[in-house]
Amino acid sequence: MKKLIVVMFVFSVLLYACDNGKKKAAGDSDSPDDDSSISDTENDADTVLPDDTVEDADRFPDENTDENEDADEVEVPDIDAVACSETGEGCGDNEICLFNYQYQQYFCEASCDPATEGTCGEGYVCEEVDGDTKYGCFLPVFFSGKVFDVGIETMPPIEGALVSVSSVMTGVSTGSFVTKADGIYKIPLSVKRNRLRLPFDKEEAYTLKAAAKDYEPFPGSMRVAVPISLDSFSFMTDGYYVKSGFLGIGLAPLPDELKGGFTVSGKLSEKKNGVLVIAGCDTAPCPYAYTGNEGDFIIFNVLPGDHEVHALTSDLSFDTETVTVIDTDITGVTLDLLETPELGTISGTVNIVNAPGGLKTSVVLMAEETFIPGFNKGAMVPGLRAPEPPSAPDIDNAYSITGVPAGNYVVLAAFENDFLVRDPDPNIAGTQIVHIQFPHPDDGWTVELDNFKITEAIEIVSPGFDTVEEVQSADALKFIWKNDSSETHYKVELFNSLGMVIWEKTIPTVEGSADLELDYDGDPIFGYFQWRVTSLKTGAPISTSEDLRGMFHIGNYE
Repeated sequence: MKKLIVVMFVFSVLLYACDNGKKKAAGDSDSPDDDSSISDTENDADTVLPDDTVEDADRFPDENTDENEDADEVEVPDIDAVACSETGEGCGDNEICLFNYQYQQYFCEASCDPATEGTCGEGYVCEEVDGDTKYGCFLPVFFSGKVFDVGIETMPPIEGALVSVSSVMTGVSTGSFVTKADGIYKIPLSVKRNRLRLPFDKEEAYTLKAAAKDYEPFPGSMRVAVPISLDSFSFMTDGYYVKSGFLGIGLAPLPDELKGGFTVSGKLSEKKNGVLVIAGCDTAPCPYAYTGNEGDFIIFNVLPGDHEVHALTSDLSFDTETVTVIDTDITGVTLDLLETPELGTISGTVNIVNAPGGLKTSVVLMAEETFIPGFNKGAMVPGLRAPEPPSAPDIDNAYSITGVPAGNYVVLAAFENDFLVRDPDPNIAGTQIVHIQFPHPDDGWTVELDNFKITEAIEIVSPGFDTVEEVQSADALKFIWKNDSSETHYKVELFNSLGMVIWEKTIPTVEGSADLELDYDGDPIFGYFQWRVTSLKTGAPISTSEDLRGMFHIGNYE
């Protein structure tokens, strides 16, 4: 029996070595610095792992070749190991079947207990395996990148930035990471694996959040967090690093009059992550944060004065707490969950006109204290959306948002990228932005709103149709959009990352042209920006581009 235990231990060690090569040496970089990647690896037989991390013989299997169909053709380890089926059969009660890259075959190895700390040994994590009731030991999956200052042309790193990762599907956040002088963050992510040891759900996506003293938080009033999928990795000796062009986080400095603030930190009595916590102030936008996976929060840049700290999310309500900031940070704030939550419903209808058939939209609630008038954006309250997240927009008439706690909200229809926008003409009923105190002074906890009028959006071509596009320089900046109908002029506006218009121009339309173009002729710029185009008829707006398109940056932020 002792001999068998020793043999299985040796085999487990060999499997770990196959998974990550030798252990990362002390002093190695915390983030990947090579260009080798793992992309859809289970279908790429020619993908070779980096030579400095594994042996040359280690490579990924190809499910579409004969390579793995005949076990007799595969060299097996010269130890008393047990081969198993790729569907998981053939292992003992305390074993799990996983692929061994060195020998290109599935073998049984010791399973682990996620409730027992250290069950996998140093540097490994115990993760769920798709199609199995038992857990396996794996190298971690990491999100890693740099936080930097976009207000300085050299884009220096930011020390002391708080970074976290959130699931798009569930809103669940990871633990947070505070950057050091190099601005680098490195956050492990707990994910279900397949038997090839890779993340199972490539449909899942994640977004980054970051905040720091004297900087606007990310995502902010203008910048949205781009979803990052788990379909490409750099394989390093200590784990799998997610590869994406959106891992670098550029933070915009606050205006001088908003700098010099302090932090307000604490927790919810309920360990609920992804909750919006706001430090109320006299003039929006007020500072805010989202809770981490322990219900903890840190709100940066809170100026001296009295602030009502309150939390907003769907289906729950919390007590508020007033804090007085004088000349130091505030800690230990606790927002208690109300045992009997006070919740209500906001409902209404949308009327989609002058748009192609079949288009549908969504309705969201934003916190009034975070909303920037004119720019018409703020922080969305988690879960307060019709249809319920993460469903795609499907509203074409009546909608209802339930589980709404007390607060002040801005109600926006067609805010997301659905090829529709709220009709911008202020002279037509149903086009105004709705601001609501909830519960309503007269209608209480059940409020029926007036109809929203929705129309087809002006389609942006570039930059920033469906991603945050890189523009080489201000001299190369050209705005291109699809021609609208019935308009006489177009107004193009350029916003900086704080939601302020820094350049605008109105031009006459060009009849018969499918696309219209306008060169930027303003001052030199660098950083993150958004542009919008509005069509005008006899001076009145008739349509505009979508709220979340037209994002771009000038400067290489990788």
